[in-house]
Amino acid sequence: MRLSSKRRTPSAEVGTVRASGVGRVVRVWLVTLVFWALAGGLAVWGIVENLGVGSPVLWGAALFAIPALHMVIHSLLVTARWVRFGRTELRLDPSPPAPGGDLGGTIEARGARWDGAHARERGRWRVTVSCIRTTIRSGTSSSNRRRWESVVWSETVEPRLERRARGVGVSFAVPLPAELPPTEPPSSSSSYHHWAVRLQATVPGLDLDHTFEVPVVASDAPAASTVEHSTPLGERWPLEALPRGAVRATRSFEGWRLHYPAGRDGVGAVVLTVVGVLFAGAGGFATWWSVDALVSARSFDLFSLIFEGVPLVMGVLFAGVGLLFIALGVYLIGNSLELRLTADEVITRRRFLGLPVARGNAPRAEIARLRVKVTGQTGQGAAARVQRAIVAETTTGVRLTLGDGLGSPEAVNALGSFFSEELGLPIEEVEEKEGAESTFTHPTDAAGRAEMRSS
Repeated sequence: MRLSSKRRTPSAEVGTVRASGVGRVVRVWLVTLVFWALAGGLAVWGIVENLGVGSPVLWGAALFAIPALHMVIHSLLVTARWVRFGRTELRLDPSPPAPGGDLGGTIEARGARWDGAHARERGRWRVTVSCIRTTIRSGTSSSNRRRWESVVWSETVEPRLERRARGVGVSFAVPLPAELPPTEPPSSSSSYHHWAVRLQATVPGLDLDHTFEVPVVASDAPAASTVEHSTPLGERWPLEALPRGAVRATRSFEGWRLHYPAGRDGVGAVVLTVVGVLFAGAGGFATWWSVDALVSARSFDLFSLIFEGVPLVMGVLFAGVGLLFIALGVYLIGNSLELRLTADEVITRRRFLGLPVARGNAPRAEIARLRVKVTGQTGQGAAARVQRAIVAETTTGVRLTLGDGLGSPEAVNALGSFFSEELGLPIEEVEEKEGAESTFTHPTDAAGRAEMRSS
């Protein structure tokens, strides 16, 4: 969804940022080797100790082997992309970008063969600008710190393309909300923010995927780009152009009917279910091993109770968390949502495995706000896949979910434009903070944009 902003004096300065290259290749292979070392070490231990097939040690080796195989495939893809596309540079315009101004520039995608049909097809090329918050959670010791990257704000746009001798020229410009923070120095003990630009393209052969870490600075006079603002991906698309897995829209004399089918959460729900199975399996085997050891022990002392009891408690906890993840994943996979927009009313109905579980309705005249909220995230950083929901709030405090399980930016933007036009309200994007909320307003009609530019 478009965030309109004042146009500033264009900046003549141009800086260059390089995409992650050979360093990323080395890092992903090191992580792959760590997973294989853990899986191989546990397997060797089980073989040397002549443990049975049902041993938790050998099952642990099998559990580590699953992500290890995934990491091998991922590492091979990263390496193949680096070999084909080489080192890629983003020429910033303006440089440096600042909140309240534009973030834009040009990229020469070398190695990407020009295909006029693919270049004109919707969604084949996309640029995503993201503000990312890195949170450091400290444990009982400095070695027990956890690092998590969550997307604070992002905008995915359709860039302008042109044919070049060495590949494809890509240019884009995105207005940045003035409320967002600039790039902050990394910290080992607290949260900090950084910015990234991700270029993705479905091209003949191996798909293109580059990420650039971009410095965004605080400025009293943020500059505009000389590149024309890019169109948010999916904005003004007809709902029929969206994938059927996201939403099916039909119109009759009564009004609009939107059906969000089961399974639309896709990757996120499957990942949650698989993680739940792994947790429940690990907890179940740890519990079985502890109980078996306690039952077979001929005598009990304090040491044996602690040694065997701690795995038992941890196993029960892991199994409980795993079962909770499985239940939530199955619900996300099996639930569907139906929305009806009549001339006077908004009606929603939630189903699980075809059975109705919830229903809501409100007069259209009472709807006061439309909000886009983040409901989940798969992955981290610029490569994260963010799940969003569109929620309507009435003057009486009633909340109706107009759409959820939206994992693609084109679906969020297209539905945001649709609801904004149908209900005559701007879309607000809500950033969930620690104990607070921050809201960015995205007018999706031309009048709203012109008003903000002239203010």
